[in-house]
Amino acid sequence: PMNTLPASSPRKPRRLGITGFAVVGMLFATAAAEPASDELTVKARDVLPPDFFRSVHYEIAEDVTQSRFYYHFNVTSDFGRYAIASLPMLRVRLHEILTLAEVAPTSNKSSASLDRSPPGRRGVGGDSVAGILADPLGTAETLLGNLAYNLEETLAEPEREQSATGPAVDNGFSLEPGPHKRSAAAQLDVDVYSSNPAIQTLLDTLARARSAGKMRGPIAPTRVLPVGPVAFGSGVLDERLRSILKNKSAAEIHADIDERLAAAGVSAAERAVFLANRSYTPRTRLYFTRYLGLLKQATGVAQLVQSANSASTETDARAFVNLARMIAYYELTGSHIMRIIEHRKFPVMLTDAGALVFALPIDHFSWNDGNAALIASLDRFVTTAGATSTTLLVAGSVTDTAKTQLATSDIQLREHYSF
Repeated sequence: PMNTLPASSPRKPRRLGITGFAVVGMLFATAAAEPASDELTVKARDVLPPDFFRSVHYEIAEDVTQSRFYYHFNVTSDFGRYAIASLPMLRVRLHEILTLAEVAPTSNKSSASLDRSPPGRRGVGGDSVAGILADPLGTAETLLGNLAYNLEETLAEPEREQSATGPAVDNGFSLEPGPHKRSAAAQLDVDVYSSNPAIQTLLDTLARARSAGKMRGPIAPTRVLPVGPVAFGSGVLDERLRSILKNKSAAEIHADIDERLAAAGVSAAERAVFLANRSYTPRTRLYFTRYLGLLKQATGVAQLVQSANSASTETDARAFVNLARMIAYYELTGSHIMRIIEHRKFPVMLTDAGALVFALPIDHFSWNDGNAALIASLDRFVTTAGATSTTLLVAGSVTDTAKTQLATSDIQLREHYSF
């Protein structure tokens, strides 16, 4: 499931999700269908932060399609054209493009230039993964991770490391990258399992350079990139998961995921479907599972995994990861989730205080017939579930009309939740 299209590709760009993502399909399985006129054209500057436009390496088309719950962007860059569905995927791709623009020229220089950090780099901020790696004494956890990695390199067989990829290949990239490639991805804060071919080429180049002894220092952008992942809470969990992705193979990560989901009561069949769903990567599976692990007291976690198994695109998969993130963040802010219930084929949370919590990992929420039917169903479900109030969490923005209607229904709203 690729959300990118290189400029040289003869295929037409495929706009993922225009007809509705798996998430949307579940949300409105029985609600009134939205009319075709709900597909609108909006301006990119009206829906994106200013930082997204500050680059000479890419251009975001002025017209953006707003369809159902997601925005659809067209991006032209130095590394190809991209048809991107949803704001989270846009953030990922722009971060990859800027990383390529900063690092690729350095990786293509002589081997001597790979032996040191980029010119003028004398330390980076502690909020950057690359910066922490450049200063390994910054945290004890990263120090231990680096020690493990160094031991891994010392014991690695040369034959194994000359190939930056393992034997399993999907979509043209390795499903079992070696430690050099994982280390490069960790320093750049990109997904080593990314479906972006340009990122895979860069990571392979860096891995081969390090394997051949041509690169010993850290490789990182010379500046903090304006577009990148949004930290979860304090960022501690993010650092821990990046360390795991750097130091563990995909097989080890999947074994840990399987064990944790089994302990959470997820059936062997559902676990097998989740681990085999090609819309996810080991990284997105890891984040999804660890977010669920923060729900210490909740029953019915299997409902979330069952819903996540319906993902059919990379955008779907990231939406479910963000759903788990929003629920975990709600748990960490002091509202303990006791039960996860299925409502219209979508998981709804019930807290110990009696609040019914509905989380939507979507770009925007407007008021229309479909959403009105959904809210009406929630009003009725409050009594059925034994709840006393309703809270709606939205990852993106909510229109003023929708805010007014939600307030009329006495529904507490939190937009841009956990992002």
